Amino acid sequence: GVALLGSGGGDDGGSLDPLGVGLLLASALCNALYISGLHVARIHSISGLSITFWVLFFGTGVSLINALISGTFEIIGTWEQLALSLLLAIITAVISNLTLILAIQRIGSTLASILGVGEPLTAVTVGILVFDEPATFAVFSGVAVICAAVVLVMTGPQIQAWLQKRKHGE
Repeated sequence: GVALLGSGGGDDGGSLDPLGVGLLLASALCNALYISGLHVARIHSISGLSITFWVLFFGTGVSLINALISGTFEIIGTWEQLALSLLLAIITAVISNLTLILAIQRIGSTLASILGVGEPLTAVTVGILVFDEPATFAVFSGVAVICAAVVLVMTGPQIQAWLQKRKHGE
C-alpha cells in the first residue's frame, strides 16, 4: 500500500528513494515503540497533558540540538512567522500527541495504532483537495491496500476462529 501511494503521481515519475523508505520504516518502528511503551508504562494514572508536556519538552530539546549541529537553526524574524510556528506546534504536535495519549489510555495501544490508519487516508484526501495532488489509480489502490490490511489485522482473531471451526467440521 505504501509503495502504491509512493508511486502514485510524484514529481519524479513515481520512483521510491531507498533511503527515504528506510527512514520511513525507522520512523514507523519508533512510533510503534512509543505507542507500545506508553501502554506498557501504565500511563492510565498520569495526566495526558503531563505526558504530552514531557514528550514535547524532550522532543524540542532533541530538535534544537539537531538544528544547531546541522546548522539549520533560524531565529523567528516576524510576527507572522511566530504565529505560524505556534499554530504548527499546537495543531500538529500538542493536539495530535495529546489525543494519541488519551486514546491509548482509553482504548489501548493496539486499537489506537489500528485506528491510526486513517492518517494516510486523511493525508491523501487533503493532498488532493487542498494541494492539487494527482488523484491517480495508484494512490487510491494504495489507500485501499492499507485499509484492507488494517481490516485483516482487526478481524484476524475472528477469521482464525472461523477457519478452525470449519477445519474441525463444527
